[in-house]
Amino acid sequence: MERPFLTLIAPVFVVIVCYAGIRLFLPGIAAINNYLPMISGLFAAMGLLQVQRPLNHPKWQTILLSHKTLMLALVVAMVRIYGAFIEAPLPNGVSLIGGMRQELAAWGIPVWAVIMVIPYISGMVTGLAIGFVGASFPIVISLLGENPALGTLLSTTVLAYGCGYMGMILSPVHVCLVVTNEHFRTPLVHSLASLLKPAAVTLAGILIYHLFVAWLF
Repeated sequence: MERPFLTLIAPVFVVIVCYAGIRLFLPGIAAINNYLPMISGLFAAMGLLQVQRPLNHPKWQTILLSHKTLMLALVVAMVRIYGAFIEAPLPNGVSLIGGMRQELAAWGIPVWAVIMVIPYISGMVTGLAIGFVGASFPIVISLLGENPALGTLLSTTVLAYGCGYMGMILSPVHVCLVVTNEHFRTPLVHSLASLLKPAAVTLAGILIYHLFVAWLF
């Protein structure tokens, strides 16, 4: 019972190990392109699958050049091109999210609201955890001033990450969601609507945990 299960999940572990190994021990490869470690892991996983369940050349060709595979690849590529435009700096050198923070501050929006809104919008427009963390957390931490108290830092991190995660899972450009809908041919709007209630419950838990951490410290 245990061995078949390990065999089934082995390709997933191969991807993770290859990705982490290249990031840690071969950073030069990752410096060329952020996606090379993941691509290398995927090819290694495909090699393992070929060993486990060998396929001939015509079958591989059918799989890799099928309409569904090519459409999924196109969807992922378009989403990431969109993400690259969003993450690129504006002509004045400020990121899109940074400019948004300046406008919110100019409108007199409270700091706690900015801490919630900036990560949420970052998650919504990038659809990636690394995207909303990289775009919003430097701004969020800068709002706390120099040498913030541990309790303030921890509770703010909980609130900011939670709001960013909500934006990510409700994002129409979230790669996992887009690819899943494309594969199963389900409406994206319907999937997003079905996520609203779980997201609301999760957000309530985040707010309670944020207040608990702030009270604890």
